[in-house]
Amino acid sequence: MTVSSAASRRIWRLVPPAVLVTVGLLLFPSAGHDDTHITCWPAYTLSHVGQILNYNGDRVEQSSSLLQVLLLAALHKVTRIDVLTLAKLSSMAFGIGTLLALFTLVARSADRSAGLFAALIASVSIPIVYWSFSGMETSLVSFAGLCLLVSSADFIAGHPAAALWKPTVALTAFALVRPETPLVAACVLVGSLVVVAVGGSADSVDAANGRTRRVSLLLLMLALACGSLVFFRWNYFGALVPQPATAKFSGISVARLVEGLHYFKRHAWTPGRATMIVSATIVVGVAFAAVRQLRTSTLNLYVVLSLLFVGASASSVVIAGGDWMEGGRFLAHFLPAAIGLGAMGLSGSVAGRRALPIVAAALIALEARSAFVFTLSESPSLPLWADVTTDLDRVGRDFSWFERHNRINVRDMPLLEHLDEAITRLTRQQSEPITLVSGQMGIVAYHLAQRHFGRIRFLDRFGLIDRSLTNCAVTHDAPRDTGGLVIVLETYLRQLPALEQTCHIERPDLMYSLGDFSSLDAYGYQTIYAQRGRVEALGTRLAGAPVIADSFFAVDAALVRSSGSFPIEHVDLGGAAEAWTPR
Repeated sequence: MTVSSAASRRIWRLVPPAVLVTVGLLLFPSAGHDDTHITCWPAYTLSHVGQILNYNGDRVEQSSSLLQVLLLAALHKVTRIDVLTLAKLSSMAFGIGTLLALFTLVARSADRSAGLFAALIASVSIPIVYWSFSGMETSLVSFAGLCLLVSSADFIAGHPAAALWKPTVALTAFALVRPETPLVAACVLVGSLVVVAVGGSADSVDAANGRTRRVSLLLLMLALACGSLVFFRWNYFGALVPQPATAKFSGISVARLVEGLHYFKRHAWTPGRATMIVSATIVVGVAFAAVRQLRTSTLNLYVVLSLLFVGASASSVVIAGGDWMEGGRFLAHFLPAAIGLGAMGLSGSVAGRRALPIVAAALIALEARSAFVFTLSESPSLPLWADVTTDLDRVGRDFSWFERHNRINVRDMPLLEHLDEAITRLTRQQSEPITLVSGQMGIVAYHLAQRHFGRIRFLDRFGLIDRSLTNCAVTHDAPRDTGGLVIVLETYLRQLPALEQTCHIERPDLMYSLGDFSSLDAYGYQTIYAQRGRVEALGTRLAGAPVIADSFFAVDAALVRSSGSFPIEHVDLGGAAEAWTPR
């Protein structure tokens, strides 16, 4: 191989990451909702005070991704860059890493051309691109999963690049990245143990035994990593899983399984004909790779482990009931591996290798169309060139560029500033911490905790960031869904006497919520601030999902009377107003 040809191959390998970055930056540079802030907070406390704490300063694991918390804390400690900015930039970096790892996985199994086509298809897939710009752990999950597949298959197959430390690090990282990933890794390794024990008919007894020993060694490494993780969580947090998992998951049920299947239908089938064709093609490609592996006499461990990974990951999504967010967030965890399987299957024959460029070009065209439709109808991010109807100059400090380019965040900025003023006023009047209840624990709680840490206690109606309601006998058995405990505001207010008497959960001083609630007077609260309207994009036809701005905060009427009159303000943020009452 000449130097020029090697350089040319390296350049082509960088094309898919360049496509992902271009598409993502242009269409949705600040994707997703404000759940990123929930993970950024423990990273902030770890880097500043050396402890993983929730908004209240308690040892409660409010993030679903311990690995992301550790990485963000380390990056913030070294760079001192804003934690949310680091979350956004690192999720982009892991999206790029996902494409490079996918290229490597497919190239190991087939060839570089197949790896390039697989990475190109993935580079315009909505779940992969969109969530790579969210700041959440999604792209980290897919990157860690692909690294696990490559390093484990290398080690089991005895590849020249293999070394035990590589799959050990990958297994440990994957176990840390989400609550369900240790089980996914265990399913992959146990399944591969069964497969290599049977072995391909062309394999010698010694080869099969060697692979079995190496898989058993990886299972031991996984057991040690998971055992250490359980020991740490129990001793540090007093819980075996993160608090969001406790609040969201109540066990396996038929209803939850049906919800999980509907999740696949909603994100992989119903968005439109283009998405249907892409999803069907990927499923056929996975099936084709499985059939080819069953018919061959030699084990391709990259195919085998990828099949097990896709199956285990998809099953975990169904069992969990899916997710409430747009863009198929949980599909992105295993979609790159599924795309890679299709490329591996086609590359197994001469006809398939000839067809792969045509299939890839068709899928890329269909996915590009889906990306514009998604940006037009579902994305809350602002396209790079767009602005918002809300005047951001009227709201105050501490908001990053990425927060200002997400209409969900922009919606909450005026409320946050007015709520900050009310909390400042109340903390001057009383020495005890102010208590605040809400079901929104993203950008508002994040910035309030930074500004008033130790002077305010948050009560989460959905149970994601504190254990008050998940541990309370009154609400312990409340329904759960993919957003946490299902306790609407009026139900919470009705249960206040029981919560205080049974579980010593004090009556909140303040509350804030989305929507409009007109019965606050009946429960002894006075609305101090209310806003309505929509946050709409300007300067683009890609308007995105409607972001209704209706929200309010209220103060205990007794506090209002004791402190004198609060300034009451009603704000119209513009756009077409629409009354609604969310959960």
